[in-house]
Amino acid sequence: MERAKLLTSRPLGGVATLLVVVAALVGACTPVAGTSPAPSATTPSIVAVDPMLRSVTGCRQLPVFTGQLELTDSAFFGTNVAGHTGLAIADPAANSVLQDDTWDDAGNLGPYVLDGLGNVWTAPVPLTSLELNPPEQQNTIYRVDTNTAKMVKYVELLPARPPSEFNPFGIVGLAYDCETNSLYAASLMGSTPTEEVGRVFRVDLDENTATIVLEGVDVMGVGVADTTEGKRLYYGLARSGEVRSLPLDANGDTAGDSRPEFSLGTLAGGNAIDRPQRITIDTDGNLEIKGVEFNYSLRISGQTVPTIYVVQFNAETGQWELVSAEKQPDLLGDVVQ
Repeated sequence: MERAKLLTSRPLGGVATLLVVVAALVGACTPVAGTSPAPSATTPSIVAVDPMLRSVTGCRQLPVFTGQLELTDSAFFGTNVAGHTGLAIADPAANSVLQDDTWDDAGNLGPYVLDGLGNVWTAPVPLTSLELNPPEQQNTIYRVDTNTAKMVKYVELLPARPPSEFNPFGIVGLAYDCETNSLYAASLMGSTPTEEVGRVFRVDLDENTATIVLEGVDVMGVGVADTTEGKRLYYGLARSGEVRSLPLDANGDTAGDSRPEFSLGTLAGGNAIDRPQRITIDTDGNLEIKGVEFNYSLRISGQTVPTIYVVQFNAETGQWELVSAEKQPDLLGDVVQ
């Protein structure tokens, strides 16, 4: 990829400095220093001798194309760089933002994950209007090639029903499993205020196939973990603060019935109005959950500040316990130097 194909956009100014400083403090940017991104670390007040959960994302790599750019140590990329649509690389020290000419083709983007080769997988999510994000296009997964930096449509997932006028959302959650080279995608497409027809898909990146692992339920955040009971898919419900889990087999497919784990609203210090939008596993074996207010309507950007919940399973009591719950700006990115 020629560097000229990444266009310098308008400067970030003082906002960029704030973004990077805050992101570094909250663990939203993942320092790499030539290695793959590591799960965000949290210092818990409850210490687990043998963590119940283990992340399955250790193989992730940063895109090859980022190593071909002249970037400072503060550069990071993400799908919510202020003032820019789609994926962008912000370089605060250089006071610039870089974007390939394909990175805004799908309008506003939401969740994204990296795989073991450094490909970026993402999906469009409408923010304040549908002008850039037509509802019928919100169930599509895109791939940003690790070498060329070009973003192309990879797969359009089949919803239970067409988009509803009451619900502009499609894919709202993504997770990656290194061990099966799979994506898990949670879609709300077709649901209405009274009918829940959401689906969770497993996309096999080796076979280029998509299968339904959950249906008839509206899910936001998804995350895969190895546990003492085997691999499980943890997922957060869009209509409540409940987090549930589903057993997975060696291929990453469903291996049994789901079960409830906990609800954000019933945890000590939790908030009943929060919905689990993002689920990851940190280095201490905790679930790290981004809780947001959600009611199926377009949000006003910056109107609310998410809460980051760190939740740990206590093997002695058999209960989930809240380690921390902190309001943190919604800043996602990966340091590219």
